[in-house]
Amino acid sequence: MGHLLGDARVSTIDQQPELQVDALQRAGCYQVFTETATPGKLVFHVFAALAEFERDLIRERTSAGLAAARARGRHGGRPSVMTAQELKIAEGRQEPRSFGRGANGPTSARG
Repeated sequence: MGHLLGDARVSTIDQQPELQVDALQRAGCYQVFTETATPGKLVFHVFAALAEFERDLIRERTSAGLAAARARGRHGGRPSVMTAQELKIAEGRQEPRSFGRGANGPTSARG
């Protein structure tokens, strides 16, 4: 029969591993390893690292997809409801055109 190794783990910092170590030594373990790290904290950090890695992959794939679409001449986003002329007027680069005089003065293309 081979040599037995023991592993005494405690789930919180408040717990003491001595009872487990004694039981493992009575069972014939010639060497006992003890761990006092909380497994919940380790699992949390592993999942957080995986989530961060996945988010980076999503960001890279999205950027690559948008670049490929632009290379094909596609532009994303909501379609514009303003014409190029209306956009210039709204940005203040051009004065609105007057179509005549109304009761309250000049009227513009949009009324």
